[in-house]
Amino acid sequence: MTAKPTDASTPFAKFGPEQTEAMLGVQKELLEACEQASRAWLARIKSEVDLWSGLATKLAATRSAPEALGAYQECLAQRMQM
Repeated sequence: MTAKPTDASTPFAKFGPEQTEAMLGVQKELLEACEQASRAWLARIKSEVDLWSGLATKLAATRSAPEALGAYQECLAQRMQM
């Protein structure tokens, strides 16, 4: 099989330096947005883990059902403020 010759008639060959820079800029912005979303997601997950780990610690220290319910209620109130 022979490869098609590439010449100036193909769409990608007509891209100039400005278009290439613009495409690279868009890709960079997209990558930065993804990284920012990833950092925000990771921070959110960490705060959730900290919250529920704290509840587990409090529940392990409780000695009665009312204490356990109080700890759970406090945790839920904190969760609703997040």
